Amino acid sequence: MTTYRFRRIAAGAAGGVKLCGREQANPSLGKDEDVDVDLFGRLLAARLGPPDQVGDADYSYSIEDTPSGYTFEAYSGNSGPSYGGMPSESMVDFDGEDYRIRPDILQILSDFEQRLTLPAQP
Repeated sequence: MTTYRFRRIAAGAAGGVKLCGREQANPSLGKDEDVDVDLFGRLLAARLGPPDQVGDADYSYSIEDTPSGYTFEAYSGNSGPSYGGMPSESMVDFDGEDYRIRPDILQILSDFEQRLTLPAQP
């Protein structure tokens, strides 16, 4: 049985707020590439299948990082291609108003970006 690090979960299951755009999770992206809504959508669809339509997003995918159990959204909305998650689980100290993304969470998003931008595996 094949085990995948990132797996799609039920639509809207991750919820939350915008954490960052693609450029923060993947600084190696070109200036136009990080805001390319269609490209991000095609990359997600190639790895995860057809998108979910959730709320006001152009498309949305709820994803779980299986080793950690952390869940997040990969989506495109008014602010372009983005990642979202629950503030209390994703930010350094949400209650203390330190809204920076936790380094381990940013690493998960970066790892997902790396997997997303690798050539598709059969």
